[in-house]
Amino acid sequence: MLNRSPSAIARDGEVAVCKKCDGERKDKPIEGLNIMWGVHQNGDVWDGGHIVDPKSGKVYKVKLSMLDGGQKLNVRGYIGFSWVGRSQQWERQP
Repeated sequence: MLNRSPSAIARDGEVAVCKKCDGERKDKPIEGLNIMWGVHQNGDVWDGGHIVDPKSGKVYKVKLSMLDGGQKLNVRGYIGFSWVGRSQQWERQP
């Protein structure tokens, strides 16, 4: 969402905002937006919190775990049970 095409910028404006979000996140710039909240450590996993998808505005439960000695973060967003969801790996940048 942050690496947008010139046509998307012309349509939506210079700064990408969370148009489909609810509450305090509504129409806030996506860059710098707090997209995760309420997570707490449970052994080697962080869970119990929520994550928002800025593209759709939907809020999901979230489970986080470290990979590759802390160089990657496995982010699992789900509804209900963690096996009903989607995972992404976020990589730490130097």
